[in-house]
Amino acid sequence: MAVIIGLFSTLAGFAIMADPTIMDIDDTIVGRQWGGRNVGLGIALLVAVALRDARAYVAGFAAGLFRDIGDLVGALDDGASPIVPVVVLVLGAAAIGAVIKAGGLSATPIWLTNQPATRQHDTSQ
Repeated sequence: MAVIIGLFSTLAGFAIMADPTIMDIDDTIVGRQWGGRNVGLGIALLVAVALRDARAYVAGFAAGLFRDIGDLVGALDDGASPIVPVVVLVLGAAAIGAVIKAGGLSATPIWLTNQPATRQHDTSQ
């Protein structure tokens, strides 16, 4: 799922940056910024896939989730129907839940454990 979302977001973002009018965005600057944020989020998810790290997946999906919250607020502010942003918001939350449920993350945050944040290299040998 992360690969599909990452590729779609990256490709769509580049397309929108090249031609913001394909999304009916009248303001070229806003359109290019919107495309750029999608490229960034798509690449973050693709990096998570490449690293195969649950924390990177959660970070990528969380970034998308907050993007979707912003889109929801914008839709409500414009008087548009919030249905699409709400559906995407629910899917983003479900993706984060799926990563956590799959056991990719500990229920205890790293700062509440005695584990070091990075692995220490043993030089005593």
